Amino acid sequence: MVGVVHEYAAHEFARMFEGKLWDLHIHESIVAIGSARFGSHSRRSKEGDVGYKPYFHGLEEDWPSFVIGVVVLNSHANFRADAAHWFTYSDGKTHIVILLSINRIDWQILVERWEEVPRTQPSWSIANYGRIPRMM
Repeated sequence: MVGVVHEYAAHEFARMFEGKLWDLHIHESIVAIGSARFGSHSRRSKEGDVGYKPYFHGLEEDWPSFVIGVVVLNSHANFRADAAHWFTYSDGKTHIVILLSINRIDWQILVERWEEVPRTQPSWSIANYGRIPRMM
């Protein structure tokens, strides 16, 4: 169950992001889709804390292009699998994942931006051909 700190962090970051969209005069081309769940019957599903996608993609069934995920813990735990999930299961539709890790003991916030980058060497063992998640 998420608490007030979690919700505040997600919505405050989203508010700042949306403010930048207004500053750049591109706010009408991006749709906020909140914490909608994405996946299918044959795949694991996931919901971000806040998601966005281009307006022209339509509202149903299309994965977000940009996702914000928040975790509030007693330490900065390894929650990076969340970023990998969005890239792996969205079939390339999710392009950027922002992860906010809030340490409740030290009251520190760790912000990570993840994107998919081309592989430097080909690998045939991974289904997501030619691209890997990487913290920028």
